[in-house]
Amino acid sequence: WPEAYPYADKKVLEAAGRLGLPKTAKRLAALVPKKQFPRLCAALIRTSLRRDYDDIRAATRPKELPV
Repeated sequence: WPEAYPYADKKVLEAAGRLGLPKTAKRLAALVPKKQFPRLCAALIRTSLRRDYDDIRAATRPKELPV
């Protein structure tokens, strides 16, 4: 539904905010190509339902390089 793009409901935006991502649909949509936005929203809903915010943060945290 192109006329509704970008749309993200409250649950998507709450999950995004908890992960440190933008809290508006427009800014969230700017992070990915248009065709990937529904996929991003679905991933945020899955994260919310599973409540695995800490796991997501840990998986995306930059790794320290050996000195």
